[in-house]
Amino acid sequence: MGIILKITAFKRALAVCASAALLLTVSPLSPATASEPTPDKVVSAFGYVQAQPNGTFLESDVMAVKAASNASAAVPEDLLARAADPAYVIYSRWNDNLAKPTVIRNGTAAFGWAHVQKHRVTLNMVKKTTMFPKTRSVQGGNTIVYQTPANEYECWLGICRIKRTMDVRTVVSNTRMGDGLQKGVITTYCVGPMTCPAWVAATAG
Repeated sequence: MGIILKITAFKRALAVCASAALLLTVSPLSPATASEPTPDKVVSAFGYVQAQPNGTFLESDVMAVKAASNASAAVPEDLLARAADPAYVIYSRWNDNLAKPTVIRNGTAAFGWAHVQKHRVTLNMVKKTTMFPKTRSVQGGNTIVYQTPANEYECWLGICRIKRTMDVRTVVSNTRMGDGLQKGVITTYCVGPMTCPAWVAATAG
């Protein structure tokens, strides 16, 4: 009788183990089934931010670039140079990433402030592209081309990933004019669309 009871108890134990194994097979509690973390914030920054080796960005780096570019845009204007031709009157002046004096003139449909507005570009976009470029190259000996991204990041626990991005390019002529300053910004535009999306301008502040 005692042997029969032991066999029955053993069978019941096997049945419990089998049921537990079946539940684990049907509903695995593995990390692979966990959903991606929901970003706790979206941060915008206009200017180049160095990525980490795994392709993510430190939120602290993103915020540092954002703070630096916002501070630079708030620098008061110097006295603006005057010119006989209204198109060549300086609209704004600042220093680029290498502390080189840079200007944008009132311009015409072909260059300067009057031209860049056709691309829905703001003054902050022009300035920040030259002050915080990802790339800066001299072409033809007298033309400087700057390019930098406008990024929106999704951040979670201090780590950010790019939500959307668009490169902005600025072309500056270094030809000297009668006032002793460069001709300045020829054009600024978003790489791809004919006109820049509103979110890119918002990123530049």
